[in-house]
Amino acid sequence: MKKKDKEMIEYAKTLGINLTIDPSLDKYSGKPLFPKSLQKPKEFYLS
Repeated sequence: MKKKDKEMIEYAKTLGINLTIDPSLDKYSGKPLFPKSLQKPKEFYLS
């Protein structure tokens, strides 16, 4: 997992949102699954 992804998960925890990583994606890319409610904060945080 990239450092940015870990930071995003920690950031989400401060908002009370628990992010998970889909194990089926993990072996290929390990992309975190972000809930729709986090799209705007994610775009802001990662830009």
